[in-house]
Amino acid sequence: MSFDLSYQQQDYLNTLNENMTLRREIQDLIRDIQEQKRINKRDTICIADMTSTIKHLEDQILNTKTRMLPKVDSPELRKSMPMTGASNITIYKRSSSLKKLLSKDYESALSPDCLTEEIGGERFRLFESFHSIGLRQKKGVISEPFDPDIIFSFPEINLPPLFKRTNLINSAFPFGICCKSLNFDDSITSQVNEVLYHSHYRNGNSFITIMENDCDLSHSPELAPIEKKTLYGCFVIFEDIKTEEILNNHYIVPHCYCILTYFPSFELHFDVIFRLLAIKRATHFNNSQQFIESGDISALLGCEKLSLEELDLIENYYDYLFEKNMRICIPLQSVESIDYTFPRNYTHLEKLWFCPLLFSVIELKDFYYILCALLQEKKIMLYSQNLDILTSCVLGFLSLLSPFKWKHFIAPLFQDDLVDQVKSASSFFIGAFREVPPCILDFEFFYMNLDTGVMEKNSHVYHNDYFNVEFPSSRVLTEEIDHDYAVMREGICYSPSEAQLESSKNIISAIENFITWIIGELNNYCNTNNILDFQVYQQIIAAHAGDDKYFLSNILNTEMFMYILKN
Repeated sequence: MSFDLSYQQQDYLNTLNENMTLRREIQDLIRDIQEQKRINKRDTICIADMTSTIKHLEDQILNTKTRMLPKVDSPELRKSMPMTGASNITIYKRSSSLKKLLSKDYESALSPDCLTEEIGGERFRLFESFHSIGLRQKKGVISEPFDPDIIFSFPEINLPPLFKRTNLINSAFPFGICCKSLNFDDSITSQVNEVLYHSHYRNGNSFITIMENDCDLSHSPELAPIEKKTLYGCFVIFEDIKTEEILNNHYIVPHCYCILTYFPSFELHFDVIFRLLAIKRATHFNNSQQFIESGDISALLGCEKLSLEELDLIENYYDYLFEKNMRICIPLQSVESIDYTFPRNYTHLEKLWFCPLLFSVIELKDFYYILCALLQEKKIMLYSQNLDILTSCVLGFLSLLSPFKWKHFIAPLFQDDLVDQVKSASSFFIGAFREVPPCILDFEFFYMNLDTGVMEKNSHVYHNDYFNVEFPSSRVLTEEIDHDYAVMREGICYSPSEAQLESSKNIISAIENFITWIIGELNNYCNTNNILDFQVYQQIIAAHAGDDKYFLSNILNTEMFMYILKN
């Protein structure tokens, strides 16, 4: 639909036409730079993986030597050991379950090749489904509030049932969709450029949350699943331009692309989504000439259907079946092709996506406080108006608890339909977006505003013992990671530098050793022949654990540790 061009519109079109040649030259230069960055990044990843592998092998050697010590039963060794150590060994031999945990099975759980061994022989898809979520094109005046919908799904037979669709939509847009008018005024150039030619990368508009997982989304039963326990939703929110046809008004409307997956290769999943958006941007750029020649803004409006190149990218990615040390190569025409090689160490795929951002937004003392509070199963709520920061902090803390598994209510992105679950939970760890859920204000819980860095306690009882979080005295984690943590506190870390990536790995390794030390200490005092007699365990800890007795006793009473004992 054409319309007479005003002076401002003509000026905008002339400016856009002049910029097109420069944009093409810039795009060529960007492609050259991206190719060099890709080569450098690949080499850097290889070096980092080899360094990490060497470090883990050294840790395994040290752990093996430590594990072998109780098995040696020579008189010479007994004489050379202090009485406390010999006593611990006697208890250690009686602790069959924890002895197994700290021996081969447990080292396998922390080994850099453990995930490789588990999935190396299996064939599974890298993601379950792709969804485009937003506002359907409607005839009539767009008014708020209005509900988003699933516009497109791939594969179509993986379209979730109604209650799953609601959960997916609410995760993408927790408070619905708000649009703003596109007005033809002096700022139209910047408005259109910001929407249509925006470069998409991790900057707070992407996030991950845990989806409900009581139905199987896979339609390929012949393919082995990758331990389908946690279904992740990878979301990217971006802006598009839509119109209503009666008054011919134009609006800037948020839209969402989402990948559902069981495999936590988040860097690759988001690389695919960002590449889809780059293709959309290239399409807008190609259509700019039509807009200049005809003055028809419909040439720049968003289309509900994906382009053929976008569909080809999704289909090619879906066709990949995982293999050990595989490489993903998807050629693209209008933008840089995808070339991704999986690292040798799969165990840190999840942590290295969440934790650099987590370390960068929370001070060390608060980080240590929350980590120890979670180990003692306290109720905690994190708050932020940035979805990436919010969900990365919640899921990052959970990943750092391994091999402990959080056995209580968890919601990286709390929604109103979860009220009953949080009310009945003995403990919870939740993320609140924009506002604190009123339903939890009657509870005693720790509360941290990630945007301001303020930690608070929500309690109606003065000096309540619930807020007593204990810390170990003989193992001060903050001193071990202080230097590396300072490297991470140089600003919000969406894309870590090489130095920050290395510091993140060092922090993660130190926390893994810290958790190993906790289990080892508890192992020294627990006799699993009488597995439920925790009162006896507490008496032993109180008598022999020194200044660590309160910290270890609190962890002893958690469901996480009980689960390890029983399993």
